[in-house]
Amino acid sequence: MNSRVYLVQRPTARNPVTGIYEDKFDLRPALRYGEIIELLRPGNIRPDHDRIMETLLHQMRDFTSQDYLLALGDPVAMCAAACIALDVCGGRLQMLKWDRHNKSYLPYTINLLYGTDGAGVYADE
Repeated sequence: MNSRVYLVQRPTARNPVTGIYEDKFDLRPALRYGEIIELLRPGNIRPDHDRIMETLLHQMRDFTSQDYLLALGDPVAMCAAACIALDVCGGRLQMLKWDRHNKSYLPYTINLLYGTDGAGVYADE
């Protein structure tokens, strides 16, 4: 099965010259880990938490332990998406973190389970 990268929310900024909203970051390096699936549209998150949760639950309905979460965007939405992923995957979550020195994403695993590997956050190697 192929992994997917779930992007919580694509960060954009208004170009002062053109007035058009453009991507803040080049997300192409994340494609190394799979197809990018955008969970929420860019822009401000309204305080309609039920609607956000419904959208996230629907968009993440096929999320598996092989997939990655790319936590960009609104902090509340990022936390909600991480909670959903942890629930679906039994307390384990793979995330991607930008490494500005290598200009690439690095995979990390969050494990909330106390077991043989113990709970914690691990850089995958």
